[in-house]
Parts: sequence; structure tokens; C-alpha cells
Amino acid sequence: MKDHTRLLLTLAVAIACATGCKNVDEVAPDSGDTATDTGPGIDAGSDADGDGDTDGDGDSDWDTDPNPACHRYVNVAATAVSPDGLSWGTAFPTVQQGINSAAGQTGGCEVWVAKGLYSIFADNWKNTVKLAPEVYVYGGFAGDETSRDERDWRQNETILDGHDVGGSNQVFHVVTGSDDAILDGFTITGGDARGNSPDTNGGGMYNVDVAPTVRNCRFVVNAASKGRGGGMYNAMNGSVAGVLTIESCVFEDNDNGGMVNDTVTGTIRGCVFTRNHGGGLAINGGKVTVENSLFISNYGVGATNSFTESDSCRYKGCVFAGNSSPYAGAMLSVEPSTPVIEDCVFSGNFCTGQYSGGIENYDGGATVSRSIFSGNWTQGDGAAYRLGYSAHVPSVTLTSNVFVGNVARGSGGAIWNTMRTVGIASSTFHGNEAYAQGGAVYSDDFGTVDVQGSILWGDGPVEIDKADTVINVSKSDVENGGYTTNGNLDADPLFDDPAIAGTWSEVTYDETVYQTALGDDSKSWVVGALKGMFVTVGVAAEVDGGAEDELSFYIADNTEDTIYVWGDMSGHVPSGGFYSVLDLRLSAGSPCIDAADDAVAPVTDILGHSRVDVAGKGADGVLADMGAYEYEP
Repeated sequence: MKDHTRLLLTLAVAIACATGCKNVDEVAPDSGDTATDTGPGIDAGSDADGDGDTDGDGDSDWDTDPNPACHRYVNVAATAVSPDGLSWGTAFPTVQQGINSAAGQTGGCEVWVAKGLYSIFADNWKNTVKLAPEVYVYGGFAGDETSRDERDWRQNETILDGHDVGGSNQVFHVVTGSDDAILDGFTITGGDARGNSPDTNGGGMYNVDVAPTVRNCRFVVNAASKGRGGGMYNAMNGSVAGVLTIESCVFEDNDNGGMVNDTVTGTIRGCVFTRNHGGGLAINGGKVTVENSLFISNYGVGATNSFTESDSCRYKGCVFAGNSSPYAGAMLSVEPSTPVIEDCVFSGNFCTGQYSGGIENYDGGATVSRSIFSGNWTQGDGAAYRLGYSAHVPSVTLTSNVFVGNVARGSGGAIWNTMRTVGIASSTFHGNEAYAQGGAVYSDDFGTVDVQGSILWGDGPVEIDKADTVINVSKSDVENGGYTTNGNLDADPLFDDPAIAGTWSEVTYDETVYQTALGDDSKSWVVGALKGMFVTVGVAAEVDGGAEDELSFYIADNTEDTIYVWGDMSGHVPSGGFYSVLDLRLSAGSPCIDAADDAVAPVTDILGHSRVDVAGKGADGVLADMGAYEYEP
């Protein structure tokens, strides 16, 4: 049996730590983890996924106590007549008292906050928890600990609530940030930044010209003015040298955006953006890296990028699933910059307008590699990737990607292009459908598409279609494409068919792992054997009278009788519906083995496997296979 446990993702254990949910690294292991890892101790003895936790306690080990002699204690249930915050017995009753007492202490000072609900609105909408330099605020204590390692911030929920005690008034910003400050282990809720400027941004947390570190926090049910970051707002004016760090946080059910960043330099790592209205994350300028994060079931685009040519944005090891809007499903990129997207999954995202269910790239370029586009749907063009009008005409490079089971009610079942130069290399297209033109690729308006070392097979109505476009194809397998020179093939690639099909007995969404469980009681699969494959299902679309389309979703995990796919697909996949499992790896008889160009193909495939020269296949000495997956003898 082939090894299906090696996946392209590197999702950090920080996600599991942030949510208290099933170990996400078990679903998508990185190179340092195994498929049997459980619990927050996944990294024990190492830091394979880069979250800074080597002892498995869920805390970043670099976050050591800077000054053990200086602690302040806060407990909303404290009863001391004259609290001084120097012990649990004399704890302050409010968080701000603890911060104020800790501020200015030589060597820094930690504030330990006991579990409970802390109402922030006291007498004014501008009341806020104001962080301070060299003050490090930790929630999640029971109220008797002597070491920070003893706290359990998942069990001892510590809530900063923007409402007053009666719940009738709300503050503009629950928390206001500071440089060289830490906020760790809190639930932030009830902020409502819908006032007058500047109180229109960041209902949960407001960071302007400051760069705090925020870890292990949940931003839930906060609001802001339109598109201004209900959960969190971050902005830097250029003179600020700090680097914002957001790790292992959840942004959920916020209004007008989970997080908005304006000209920010920073890192977002191991976070979850889910069910936010107005989008999950917006990056407007600056230099931001987003790693190992989930964008699940956001309405108004999962992530939006808007920046200039000198700015940059990188997404690595992220999952976008179940996001929807009339403008784009998973991601919207505008302006003339070129984001870098690596090792990501875009699965089951929907656009009810004319744009892409996956990535809508308007007036900008991109470099996308080793990523999966599966089961994305649009009423318009380019279900997986749409390259719209561009005044700058930047190029787009797509390398070692898989496009499978995407559906466009317009043209370009997988990719729709206008005006751009698009390079497609070592990629696999299969089962994509366009109602109009180009099942795999459609291009017009003087664009150029170069396809090298790829497989385009089983897409409809035809693989590639064009108007006023140059199409170059070399050493690729294209079904009925008429590309018979330059080392091209028109032969069945002979994917490794697992011969698995059936009907669903149960379909449920498990919000603790952000996955839909698709159950078939009649099966007895090997646990984990279907990871990295795809399941094709009939999906009832929400438009055109509910006509059914076949979409293929990336399989994140499986048990003996249940397949798990990312996002909430319970409203799209009917119980009792038919399904089949698809494996796009090559079988031993594939004509695509050793038939690509070693000078063009990357040295490893989508899964990180090295190229192998298979005896008796292709030209002597050629290593690279066509498509995204290298055959493993």
C-alpha cells in the first residue's frame, strides 16, 4: 500500500492549542510530526512546526518570565479590602489595575489574571484595557498558581467583555495595544467600534503605531464600521519599526472583518478565522506573512490583499474552505503586487457573483506553488483562479499545483485569464467543468498561457479554450487538445484509481476541528489511508434552481468509515448522496512517467518527493513526470 500520510501542509499545533480542539497537526502533519501524534505535546523535544513550543505545554518556550521577582495578580472575585496585586490573596479586581501597577518596573513585569468575566465598560465608551510597554498579561489562571506553567487557559476561560455589568453599553475597543507588550490566554468579546473616527476600527483590539504580541486569544462577537476589523485592527504609519506577532488566536463571528491590517509588518501564525462577516482577514499594504492558519466559512472573502508593488504578502501552509461572497470565495488580491502562496489548500469555496470561488486576482500577479484547488464553485468565470483585468499586466506563475473538481457556470472551470502571461508547470487538472468554454483553462484578450510538464485530462467541455490568446504547450498530456508536437501526449494518464465509491449514511459538521464528517457505515477503510486524495460528490448549488454540480473535495483525514473534508459542507452534500474517491497519483502503467522536462520541473513534486528515473519509462535519464505527483515505484 502506498504511504498517504505525507501531506503538503505544515499546519502548526498552535491551531489545536488555540481552539482546544482535536490536534490539527494529526490531520495535516508537518515533516517533524507523525500521523499518530495526539494532544498539545506533539512537539515534545523538538519544534518541528515552528511554534516555539518544544516541551508540549502549548506555550512558546521563548516566552520566559523576564523578571520572576515582579508579578501582579488580578482576580475579578477578589475580596481584599486594600488590594495591592502582590499576591493572589491581595489581587486587584480589574485587569487595568494590574497593568498600571506593573508598568514602569525595571526588567518588565507579568500580570497574572484569574478566570472569570471582566466587564470593561465602567462609565464611558472609551473605557479599554490599555496595555503598557514591558508588561506581559496572561489569562487562564485558577487563582492559586505559583508558576505560569501551571495555568490552563483553555479550562480557565478569562473573558474581557466590552459590555457593562448590565450588558446595555459597550466600549469602542476592548483592548488597546502597546509596543513590547504581550496579551496571552483571553477571550475578547463585546467591542463595538462603530463610533466616530478613530473609534471606527478594532472593536476587539486596536493597535495603531504599536506592535504587541498576542497569543492564545479568542476574538468573538466584536464589531467595527464597514471593513475596519471587528475583531482586531492593526496599522503602522511607516516610522514604526515594530513587528506585530499574532499566534494561535481564533477570530470568530466578528462583524465587518475578523482582522484588518493597514501597512503592517508582522506575522500571523497558527490562527483560525471563521464565520466572520465582512471577511476573515484583510492585508492592506505592508509586509505580512501568514502561516499555518485556517480560513473557514467566512462571508465576504476569506482573505483580501491590497498593496503596492513594493509591499509583500506570503501565505504558507494555510487552508481556505467554505468561504463565500459575491466577489470571491477564498481570496481576493487587488493592486499591482505579487503575493506568494505556498503549500495551501483551497477547497469548497463559493462565489455567487461573476468572480472566482477560489482566488480572484485583479490587477496583480502571483506566485502559487504546491497548492490544492478542489471543489471551488462560481456563478461566473474561473472557479479556482480568475485573473481579471490588469492595467499593469503582471505575470502569474503556477507550479506543482492540483486543480480538481472545480465548477464555473461561465468559462474556465479551473482558470480564467485575461491579458496576463500565465506560466503553468508540473500541475494536474482533472474533473473541472465550465458551462461555457475551457474546462481546465480559458484565456482571452491578448493573454499568453504557457503549459509545461502538466496533465490536463477529464475536464469539460474541452481542456483549453481561447480567444485572442497565445497558448504554448510542451511535454504535457492534454486530452483531445490537438497538441501533438513538443513532446506532448494525448493518452490516458492512468491515475491510481482506488476503486472506492458508495453513498453517504451521515453528513455532519464538526466545528471543533472545522471539518465536515462524511460517513459511510458500510465501509472499513484503513485509518489515514485516504489522506491527500479527493472525494467527488454531487453538490446542490444555491442558484439556478439548485442544479447539481459534481465537486471534488480534498480529504484531510479518514477513519474506518468516515471521510473528513475541510470546512462546513453539510449544507451542500446531501446524506444519501453518491460519492467516489479519486487519487491523482500516477499508476505504474502511466505514459506520463519520466515524460516531462527536467530543466523545467522543480526538483521535488507537490509532496516533496524527489524525482526518480523509472527503468523502461520515458527517455533514458529523464527524471521528472508530467503532473503534480511523481510516481513512486
